[in-house]
Amino acid sequence: MAKTAPASPRSGSSKTTGKVALPDLTATGYRFGADRVPDPMRDVNYFRLDPSMRLRLRLYLEAKEAAWAEMLLDEFGALCGGRMAELAQTANKNGPVLQQYDASGRRIDAIVFHPSYTEMCRLAYGFGLSQMNHLTDFRGLGRAPSRLVQAMAGTLFATAEQGLYCPVFMTNCLIGALRQHADETVKAKFLPKLLNLDPDHYYQGAILMTEKFGGSDVGATETKAVQVDGHWRLYGDKWFCSNANADLYSTLARYDDQIAGTKGLGMFVVPKILDDGSRNAVRMNRIKDKLGTRSMASGEMTFDGALAYPVGPLEQGFKILCGMLNTSRLGTATMATGAMRRGLLEALNFARERETFGKTLHRHGMVKRAIADIYAEVEGAGALLAYAYSRLDRSNQQPDSETLAGELRMITTLAKFNNSAKGVEVAAECVQVLGGVGYIEDRETARIYRDALVHPIWEGTTNMLALDVLRAIQKENADAALVSGMEAMEAILSRNETRSLFTPLRAEMEATLATLRESLGAEQVSREYYAYERVWDLAASVIGLVLVHEAEARLVGDGDPGGLDTAKAYLWKRKPAFMTRLYGEEDRFATAKEIVAKLFS
Repeated sequence: MAKTAPASPRSGSSKTTGKVALPDLTATGYRFGADRVPDPMRDVNYFRLDPSMRLRLRLYLEAKEAAWAEMLLDEFGALCGGRMAELAQTANKNGPVLQQYDASGRRIDAIVFHPSYTEMCRLAYGFGLSQMNHLTDFRGLGRAPSRLVQAMAGTLFATAEQGLYCPVFMTNCLIGALRQHADETVKAKFLPKLLNLDPDHYYQGAILMTEKFGGSDVGATETKAVQVDGHWRLYGDKWFCSNANADLYSTLARYDDQIAGTKGLGMFVVPKILDDGSRNAVRMNRIKDKLGTRSMASGEMTFDGALAYPVGPLEQGFKILCGMLNTSRLGTATMATGAMRRGLLEALNFARERETFGKTLHRHGMVKRAIADIYAEVEGAGALLAYAYSRLDRSNQQPDSETLAGELRMITTLAKFNNSAKGVEVAAECVQVLGGVGYIEDRETARIYRDALVHPIWEGTTNMLALDVLRAIQKENADAALVSGMEAMEAILSRNETRSLFTPLRAEMEATLATLRESLGAEQVSREYYAYERVWDLAASVIGLVLVHEAEARLVGDGDPGGLDTAKAYLWKRKPAFMTRLYGEEDRFATAKEIVAKLFS
């Protein structure tokens, strides 16, 4: 028999309002509700939780490399979903600290990291995440793997950890720039260290662009490069230096005061430690107190006569930077895709077990809408990223193709534009799926949201990227190149289900491109004002087309119609008026219902 709790009379009254059974605190069934809150995800394999990744390997790679990549990514997916995710949680709660002076008062500017971050570095660089596509033989493949494989490994890593992936892809960009542009002396000096897979003796790189005065206006860079006794010395401040603890910094500096803007900027690399073991003349002024990516050190630095080495002809400095920037934009898009994927996984994990109002969370209509929309955006981002890297691989194989170069330029910009901005939207929606639980720092959704906010800022804001689409159309005819790529994609479609969606959607894309090109003749402020929404419409059409392309592969390969449901779910979210004309409004709920049923089967 349960005991009856004695009623407590209210102040000024002898009456009671009722009787409540006192719970038996010793009973095993007594609970405070914690067992009704789903546990966070722990010790999973991120690769196995993303079947679309396997499809994209087989769609864009030859069979031998695809099979090899599946084994590689399966191994790495287990590491990222297990040990790496655990380390990331600790590292982000114990950020880096700047120690400017030692016990004797000497200036040392040492950045001290928590051991969890150091261990993540060992695992990432030791695995070859930065280096793999620059090695002549990686893990028995017999050559360097495709950039697509590296991107998928990066997505898995970014699903676990956001902050460190920034140093990883900046290091990769720096390796590529040195290989392509540096003279043999500079290559010999730094490339072996940057390519080293020894987890205890690797080099990290950084790209330092931002200054207090210039911001996104790189042409306003004030850092100066001066020749002293036959050596280049740099003088100036850098204001937002991600991976401030890097071993080798790359930066632009003005080598001729008489040449204004970007034309007077040369590309240089600056080692942190000189050949004699002493520190270079680089002062660390402070570590940024950031909203997100807290595990990684971003700082404010001063070059005070730092020894530097030019990379390529000085007058080509900005062009070299642009090449690095395009690669790093794909890195940021990769990072954002990983954040979106982690948010989705955490939302699915929670919605699968949480019960509210008498039924499991995912069975509610509103939650079905949220889950279907989140899933559609994540799949769209992954599809666009994979296609972008497939274009990069193809462009590397055919470097003289102007059409491929133009399409790559456009797709790269759209991937950074879409994935970075939509990453914030998805992260916010995933927090809402978990409700108050998702807002607490004990859960990863809170960190994912904070980290996601940096993606639209790094390597060009969303506004800057919309303007870059206009420049790509005006200067490189990238619109025609994009149309050519989509026409080639349509030519291989064999199923009526996919062609009937692809063809009108391609017409939508071409109409948007025509509007963007026509706007080039308008007054500057006007065309800039309207470009933002038009580029969003362009991105949605392109992603939809790529998803339909994937749907065809699934239909032909194993008769699976799930890819078409994914493409339709994406287009219902991003282009509802277009979809209503094709399918009718009732198809929207039917598609979402099918998506959610498969996710929770």
